[in-house]
Amino acid sequence: MAIISQGTFPIKFIQNSGSFNTYLISPDGDIYQNYIGESTSGLSFSPNFEVTPRRLNFVNVSSRTAENNANGLFNPDSVVWYANGTKLTFGDDDLSTNAFNGVTGHFKRITPGTNSNFHALSMVKNLAGDFGLAPVIIKGVGALYFGETPDYVEATYTIPIKPTTADKVSVHIVSDDGKGFLITEKGGSCTLRAEASNFAGDILPDALTYEWEQYNTEAWEKLSTTTQTLTVTGDMVASYGLFRVRVSKDGKEIGVDAQGVLDTSDPYILEPNPTPADSTIRESATEGQPGSYVTFNPKVKTKGGVDVTSQVTFTYFAHDAVGNEFGTSNTITKEMCMNTQGEIAMDIIANR
Repeated sequence: MAIISQGTFPIKFIQNSGSFNTYLISPDGDIYQNYIGESTSGLSFSPNFEVTPRRLNFVNVSSRTAENNANGLFNPDSVVWYANGTKLTFGDDDLSTNAFNGVTGHFKRITPGTNSNFHALSMVKNLAGDFGLAPVIIKGVGALYFGETPDYVEATYTIPIKPTTADKVSVHIVSDDGKGFLITEKGGSCTLRAEASNFAGDILPDALTYEWEQYNTEAWEKLSTTTQTLTVTGDMVASYGLFRVRVSKDGKEIGVDAQGVLDTSDPYILEPNPTPADSTIRESATEGQPGSYVTFNPKVKTKGGVDVTSQVTFTYFAHDAVGNEFGTSNTITKEMCMNTQGEIAMDIIANR
């Protein structure tokens, strides 16, 4: 039995039409903001978005034959962006004009062109203080036109905001080749690079050791690569592969990070089909009642639209941003989210 398709779906991921899989993917690795300080004034931030902006690409993969191209990517004509439910507006310089805590210009809109293959949103000002030290949920809604009536696809991304200490080391996986964790052609590849940095954003010296792992069906499997950079080929993933790095210094582990790789050239599309459809868990919901859990009933189709779900079996892996396991059923509960203090993702693997 072999893996034919795999996908990771954050709880707030919204799958509308079933004809597209849509993601917000950061080529800079996980986007987060840590802070030192007790109030919203006089805070220190890491990373400092005003020094090192972070970007989210709006990645839309089509399963329809009519508009599918060689690598499965289909860009919307336009994307509308939201931050914590507020629709973002932009000036002539593409900077956001919305005021949060009396401050504007937190976000920069990027359209496909010379510097980006995707519609994207860049965080160019620090968010933690102006958003009340609470997580920031970014949503993109894309309009796809196949005639006069548009189809809409959307995806969300939660930026965690957490307190930290000055001696805290952060490990993150970044895109090393400008491909943004995407494999877009048969026989292609992409590279992942592990970086460890201190609160000030300084990259730690090279005297580090690296242990790379890949999640396969039911467990993390150690890879032979022990260098800072991992090359992921299309043969290593089926639609989507999840990788993790453990970084150590002087024999002591200093950090862990996990990152997915999307193979848009794969012949299969995995549709998560969550209930509720918006994949949202609410803290106010009563345990065991609607709104307190999300259940996935996935389907697998070829890019030509043929449903092959009856020919496959599914494996589930609920995990946090660094790959810690929170369950292996097709349901994620409010309790899981409370235990990890943040958003959980569901990794679904289709085996045939």
